[in-house]
Amino acid sequence: STVSARIQELEQALGVPLFDRATRRPYLTAKGRELVAYAERTLDLVGEIKLKVGSEQELSGIVRMGVPELVAVTWLPAFAAMVRKRFPKLVLQLEVALNPDLIARLHDGQSDIAIVAGTGAGLPFRSRYLGSVQFAWMASGAMNLPQKVWTPQELSELPMIYQGPESATRKVMRQWLGSQIDHEPNSICNSMGGIASLTMAGVGIGFLALPFYADHVASGKLQRLETSPASPRMAFSALYPERQSMPMMEVFADLAAQASTFDFEEAGDGAG
Repeated sequence: STVSARIQELEQALGVPLFDRATRRPYLTAKGRELVAYAERTLDLVGEIKLKVGSEQELSGIVRMGVPELVAVTWLPAFAAMVRKRFPKLVLQLEVALNPDLIARLHDGQSDIAIVAGTGAGLPFRSRYLGSVQFAWMASGAMNLPQKVWTPQELSELPMIYQGPESATRKVMRQWLGSQIDHEPNSICNSMGGIASLTMAGVGIGFLALPFYADHVASGKLQRLETSPASPRMAFSALYPERQSMPMMEVFADLAAQASTFDFEEAGDGAG
């Protein structure tokens, strides 16, 4: 009721209706949509004033951030600690999800910034490169697969575990296998940690981030499968809305780049 009263006050002050209330669910009018653009610019400017003129120690509010699982289990704690040290009164609200959900939340305004697999090319967001990760095909050490160089056709004959229908890793897997190979997953799991466990159990072969499962390969729990062509690297990027002034999100992207333990020396795959 308080929000409704404030909206009515604003409509009276401007002399135009901002919402069309003819249906059960009110919709913004043309003037309402026009006002949103001004409101976003105003909020951005207020944020810039607080960030550049005010004290960072006193800056408060909530920053909604989406991250993939690989970030969550690696350098996210270091990033969160950096944010807390610099902005002690800010609340960092985190959502761990797959690429499609992360990007959809940015589009819908449910997230302020997101870290995604890929470069974000073609998307209406600003992008900050955060390094890349080498991925590799892996199998359970107990499967005792031949030590040889595997082709896409040969790998396609083995049971595979996919991360999800629209995930970045599935996209890269399909590209690597080639359009001429018609392969459907034998198992689907949206967690990379879950895929690693299923792979070690011999359910199928998995496409896993090599640096984070090197110990499992060394111990024999996982077997890395050498392939031709070589398995690709995957880039990761911070994406945030492309508005006129987004100083806070630029700072968050900078902090993410500082905290990232991914490889900045090698170019990554552009999967989105």
